[in-house]
Amino acid sequence: MTADPERSVRTYAAIGPGPAWRPGVDVYGQDPGPIRRHLAHMEALFDEGTLLVGGPEEHGLSGFALFATGSVADAHARMAADPAVHAGIFTFTFHELRPYFDAFARNG
Repeated sequence: MTADPERSVRTYAAIGPGPAWRPGVDVYGQDPGPIRRHLAHMEALFDEGTLLVGGPEEHGLSGFALFATGSVADAHARMAADPAVHAGIFTFTFHELRPYFDAFARNG
């Protein structure tokens, strides 16, 4: 796979509980409506190629998403549009990566 110059920036979102998160309950026990819409949103990002990998950590209390976009602002906007963020179930922080090793960008 050749690196797409339009998606050359790697960023990851550290996703955690938001103000509407039900305390003491993992992601699988949160309000199912926003969680279903979150999964549909993330699947759309994956299908378009901007979400490389994402999901909850094994304990189900936080997660992450790795994006390939043209800018950090673009990745931030895509995560900010997440229905579970709008519902207050999730919050996120963004971090830009400068990878030395990037299997997604390898020629192959």
